[in-house]
Amino acid sequence: MCQDISIKQMLEMKRALNDKYGKDWIKLSPENGHYSVLWAIGEVGEMIDIIKKQGHKSIMENADIRKEFIQELTDVMSYLTSVMICYDISAEEFSKNFEEKYAYNIKRFEDKFFKNGYHKG
Repeated sequence: MCQDISIKQMLEMKRALNDKYGKDWIKLSPENGHYSVLWAIGEVGEMIDIIKKQGHKSIMENADIRKEFIQELTDVMSYLTSVMICYDISAEEFSKNFEEKYAYNIKRFEDKFFKNGYHKG
């Protein structure tokens, strides 16, 4: 089942998990969205702890540490998927905004790059 998981698939998987076990969890709703944000931040903290305690080289070279780091990253993504569900953000809406942000940053940094004379030519 190893494949590139789309945002849409992540949302579907998260909804399925919530449908199966969510009766014992905090409801995924706009009023509770902040909890998922806070939990995602907590998981980012766990990623930071791995970087701080093990170092970036270990993440790249030690399979066990790498697996632990990726598990924490997966937790972050899982909670961010919950945030999307809480605020009814579709995969299409997110993707559109991601593409727009990418285009904005490309232009912004190109403008800065050329304005400051860093271009070759």
